[in-house]
Amino acid sequence: MISFGMDEKFTSDPYNVELHGLLSEAEYEQAINMVNDMMKPARAGIGGQLAFYGIGSIVFTAPCAYVHYKRVRKRKKLLHEARDR
Repeated sequence: MISFGMDEKFTSDPYNVELHGLLSEAEYEQAINMVNDMMKPARAGIGGQLAFYGIGSIVFTAPCAYVHYKRVRKRKKLLHEARDR
């Protein structure tokens, strides 16, 4: 589950998640917490959030788009690193 504006990208609660016997609930929670911790550097900072909510003209759109693009690339890189651990 993706959470907008929160420190977590994925919910670590194993409730209603079918693990198919591959992981225990504790292992699932630990793995998701590790992914969330690795993703924190790619989360939007206060400046990015203020710029997003304060967009009133096209002048602010280009820098926001560039920062968003960089964050998406960093998030993808961190997700691949978390997957390989």
